[in-house]
Amino acid sequence: MTPFTQQATKKEAHGPAQTSNDNADDDYVSGTGMIGGGGGVTEGCSLIKTSSTSNRSDGLPEDGRSILLNSSNWDNLDKLAIWLFYEADLRVQGYHIMGSSFYKTLGKGDFNVPPAALDPFHPTDLESFVHHFHPRDLLSTRTSSTWQPGVDICFGIDRFQRQVVMKAVPNDAPELAVLRQFSCPPLRADKRNRVIPVLDFVATKHDFVIVVMPAWGMCWQLPPCGNMTTRVELAIKLAECLRLLHECGVAHGVRCPVLIGYSLC
Repeated sequence: MTPFTQQATKKEAHGPAQTSNDNADDDYVSGTGMIGGGGGVTEGCSLIKTSSTSNRSDGLPEDGRSILLNSSNWDNLDKLAIWLFYEADLRVQGYHIMGSSFYKTLGKGDFNVPPAALDPFHPTDLESFVHHFHPRDLLSTRTSSTWQPGVDICFGIDRFQRQVVMKAVPNDAPELAVLRQFSCPPLRADKRNRVIPVLDFVATKHDFVIVVMPAWGMCWQLPPCGNMTTRVELAIKLAECLRLLHECGVAHGVRCPVLIGYSLC
């Protein structure tokens, strides 16, 4: 199977310009603003744990572009270092990172919440990734939490204001090769392919690619998945997908049924 190479395309960021009544202190500003850490939001947090920052707007030392954000140094980075550095580039492509002004304001008072995707593995631009129960508006369909699971993962929204998960994956990681392989048109069209779809592969200046995926969260544990009929159907589909992975020479590598259910269904 030839890995599928998806070229990142430039997209216009949608949404109104930031209004003057936005609270600038609520934005992620390196060194002075509110920076989300593992235990919550802290003030005055440096993006680099072991180095002092310069006067660069992103808070990184001058050699940050070439060295500090590479995957070999991730243990020394603040959890938002990658995402603050690439925030402007992601915004050009239509993505807004968690905690930004756009993330916290877009969709407020907009009651046109799209319906859930008929096929969550092939969502259209006019569909939500998951079913939202009685949303107040578009803004209420995304998490307001600033919890950051790791330096390589960040929540956000796409240009249609749908919740996404962005993950930095090293260029030489088997995970990236597998995601590209199962995103190629022939395998994506296979009905047994229930690997979470990839919306975008965003190239970077460093040794990793930013993979953008729908944020499904805990939706598989909500109705209508709560009755025996749908649970049996899910189990059958899971087994079919595992068989497809094995036919393609891929082992899932996780023995915990709950974790398998989060990444395949």
